[in-house]
Amino acid sequence: RVFGVDTLQEIHAGQFNGTLTLSSGRNGRAINGKGNVTLSDVVIAGSDNRATMEPITYAHEFHGTVINLATLQLESYRLTATVKGRTNGVVRLSGMIDLKEPMSNSVIKGSLNLVSLPGQTLNPLLARWTDARFAHAIFSGTADVDMSGGVVGWSIDLKGRRISLRLADTTRATSPTDLTMTQAGRFDKNTGVLELNTLRLQEFERSRPIVTVALDNPVRLTLPGQGADRTLPRMEIPAVVLTLNVSRLGIEQLRPRLSLWKSTALDHVQTGVIDARLKMAWTDESSSAAITGALTIGNLRMSQGELRIREALQLHTTFDAIVKDLSVLQLQKMNIRTLAGSALIAEAGMKGSANLNDASLDLAVTFNAGSLPALVSKIGVIDDQQLNIFASGNIMADGQVTTLGRDRPLSVQATVHSRHLQFQPQPRLTLAYALLARGALEINAERTAIEFKPVDLTLEAAGKPAGSVTLNGTWPIAPSETEASVHLVAKNLDGGPLAELSGSLPGRIPSPLPVDADVTVALDAHTGRLILRGLETIGPMRVARTDGGPEVATLRIEHDVIRGPNQIQIDNLRVTANRPRGVPDDITTTGRIGLNHSRGGRFTGHVASLDAGWYAALFSNPKSSLPPESPAPSVKQPAGQEASSHGATALMGFDIDLSIDSISHGPLKIGPGRLTSQGAEEQRHVTLEPTGVAGGRVEAALDIDARKELPEIRWSGKGQDLSVETILAALSPGQEPALKGSGSFETSGNGVLADGPLRDHLTGTAEITIAKGQFIQSRALSFLAKYTKISELEQMGFDQYRSTLHFSNGAITVDQLSVTGPIASFDGTGSIAQDNAIDVRIFAKIGPSLSARIKIPCMSALLATADGFTTLPFALRITGAADSPKYGIDTAALDYAKGPMTGLVGTMKSLLSGCREDSQESLSK
Repeated sequence: RVFGVDTLQEIHAGQFNGTLTLSSGRNGRAINGKGNVTLSDVVIAGSDNRATMEPITYAHEFHGTVINLATLQLESYRLTATVKGRTNGVVRLSGMIDLKEPMSNSVIKGSLNLVSLPGQTLNPLLARWTDARFAHAIFSGTADVDMSGGVVGWSIDLKGRRISLRLADTTRATSPTDLTMTQAGRFDKNTGVLELNTLRLQEFERSRPIVTVALDNPVRLTLPGQGADRTLPRMEIPAVVLTLNVSRLGIEQLRPRLSLWKSTALDHVQTGVIDARLKMAWTDESSSAAITGALTIGNLRMSQGELRIREALQLHTTFDAIVKDLSVLQLQKMNIRTLAGSALIAEAGMKGSANLNDASLDLAVTFNAGSLPALVSKIGVIDDQQLNIFASGNIMADGQVTTLGRDRPLSVQATVHSRHLQFQPQPRLTLAYALLARGALEINAERTAIEFKPVDLTLEAAGKPAGSVTLNGTWPIAPSETEASVHLVAKNLDGGPLAELSGSLPGRIPSPLPVDADVTVALDAHTGRLILRGLETIGPMRVARTDGGPEVATLRIEHDVIRGPNQIQIDNLRVTANRPRGVPDDITTTGRIGLNHSRGGRFTGHVASLDAGWYAALFSNPKSSLPPESPAPSVKQPAGQEASSHGATALMGFDIDLSIDSISHGPLKIGPGRLTSQGAEEQRHVTLEPTGVAGGRVEAALDIDARKELPEIRWSGKGQDLSVETILAALSPGQEPALKGSGSFETSGNGVLADGPLRDHLTGTAEITIAKGQFIQSRALSFLAKYTKISELEQMGFDQYRSTLHFSNGAITVDQLSVTGPIASFDGTGSIAQDNAIDVRIFAKIGPSLSARIKIPCMSALLATADGFTTLPFALRITGAADSPKYGIDTAALDYAKGPMTGLVGTMKSLLSGCREDSQESLSK
């Protein structure tokens, strides 16, 4: 490595040998040097680190004298490159080099002669400044240079065959091309005069010219700079034209070429084909050059951040400009058109002037898009679903960018007008808007901050004002010690279109959405703290609710948040909601969130009142909900797409203390109560203290241990005196609950947090008891009532319902299911498999008041129990998927009877076997 550069990274192998002789003379004022250095059998590595050509030998011969450490008298220098004994390239240099001012006082003559030199031999040199490499090339030609007294003259005649480039980190090479180049000129550093006598470059791909550069007559230019002498008489030369033509040059061909000049302009472009023509014309009476041309990029696809062009576009650019003294650009016009096929998507224009000497600028810009939805969808800003909402609209913009120089501020003024904006959130609802934005901003002379002076936006809906936004203040764009703050004020702004396009409030009924805001963002340059303080009011907005709760609310959000280098400090965050009908919301919280290495944090909150049902309706998509009679989607995820449960550990490092006065979700009321979370970063104990729920009390505890690869959890919980009807009504709003009664439960278990559904990794038990209840709607009892002709079973009351469940590895086992009541009792067992397949058998006993009404075959086989109940000689069998079960009668299920039924099985089988009626046919009927 030399000066931090790996100069040998492209050399796979080789040998170094040679001699160097040094001597002094002239009383030590002169050092004579003579030597021969040979690099033999050098192997140039290819993209796969293998040799791509025969070994090459470099032979250096030099003889020179250094005088007073100020002048190098080079008698001769010769570099010869040979392959298999054949000379492929020779470099010769001689002359005097002033080591202090080599470009002004040196006298040098040199020549280059190439004969079928492999381009790969240049890769070690390319590696010093670029990622581009020659995959293959053969160069032949000559070059001569003559420098004396600050004047350099040169001539080049070069040919290249089968030139193929690649990037250093890829194996894919460009298509081979051929190159011819002739060029001769002269540059006088003392006067700044550049003379181009000849210039012609052509590159061919399969004999088709893809790049052509041609100068039809010699040209003499005076370059800008301190050394230029503007008083010199100009040469009498005829009109000169320089032309550049590019024909169907692919992006993949161009990318390595740009890399030669360390340009990354096309890194995010995926596909594209370039056609271009450029013409520069000079006259003998003027130092100005007229430039005209056109550039077309077809089949353009790219991806950079949010900008994603997936469907091919075409960019057509035309320009007309004048360049004076190679330093002042006067852009007469520049037009850029974007097309999708033959349809014009957008058009932009520019004109003005720029001075490279003092960096002054005066540029006018225009932009027009006839279909704003088509434009933003083509560049990937919105998706197809949003495009269906964003029906139509255009946009027109014009602006001015000016600065008096590099040490002066840069000013930008702009006006944006968008008319006929139409949004169609529902088939029969169309919202029409017009937008006008005006503003001025200024970037300071140091180019460290931008000042909004101010920027105003106004919105109209159906010809009437629909709100405004004003932004003013100063904000840094580069490191600076200047304090900065911006102030944003929104007044009665209709945020409905933004909400519809973003889909952030899917449950909101489409309508105007007033937004008011007064927010200040400040930056402390010394501490790096970002301060956000303000107030936003959103609404009123209406949601569609099925639980009977209030539909309209207006949100009010107050915040005082400070983001420092290591934490986010929440001094105040309060959310309130006012409702014309119903109890207002009031939630407050304070806390901190650690950043960088200071992970974790602490939150303290208080819920005075919260209508959770309203927010559930606001953030749920009513279009995606299924009707009650439709089966719900299976919870089993496709292979390879299982949901991850690791998200449960996201709050491992956070201590939480949340007190609850009242939370409602339709008829369900929660509170008073308290939720806490405490522990270290890898261990956490979460506790729900005894909290009011549905008229009863619930308490629970959860422990998480993340010290192992898969975090382990352990839980326990219980509840009593819970209104089952209220809970079910909250879980399925708008539907009649399946049963009612006073419920209690107790559960415990353990598991791990791993990829896939959480239930697949849990083991535990649960016991559910419901006292003095009634079945309101049960498909199982409806089936049984229809089969036995006893309609009272369909909505029967019961004294107690009890079920004991055991779950492990995604499967649930119903160890016991019993219902006792005055008109019937049930006992059952069953299971729900990991794939949601259900298999449950329920045995029924009919009470004395209904036994005489049973009208089924083989009545003589029925057996009365001691308490007057009659046991049915079959089981109700429930099979199929848990979300769409199937019901049937199973006489063989007596073999599975457990509990009090066991002693009756033998007698019932004997009675059934003696039945002479055609029971199976009757049962089917």
